[in-house]
Amino acid sequence: MTEAEVWHLNYSIAFNNRALEEDRALLQMAYDQLRRHHQELNIRRKAISARQSIEYLTKKFIPDIQEEIAMIERLIEIRKLQLTGLTYEEAEAFLEAGASERQLELFG
Repeated sequence: MTEAEVWHLNYSIAFNNRALEEDRALLQMAYDQLRRHHQELNIRRKAISARQSIEYLTKKFIPDIQEEIAMIERLIEIRKLQLTGLTYEEAEAFLEAGASERQLELFG
């Protein structure tokens, strides 16, 4: 692995860690907003808006952010494995094999 490739992988890990922190902060803000909207349900005039926001947060925003966090975490793990000399495909297969083993342990 060349020095440039190592630099690129380290940069990618750092970049994705920052993105992960930002997404986790967004997720926390969404949960805080969701909590506030649940509290607002008791106030009649705000109830309609609160219900709409609750529906959007629970059905769209929060699941999307959670999915993005999972994808970024996976990419970071792949990049870390690439630093050990694996190709992207090998690292991905390694993670898949680990996930399959964890599933077998849970159900075995």
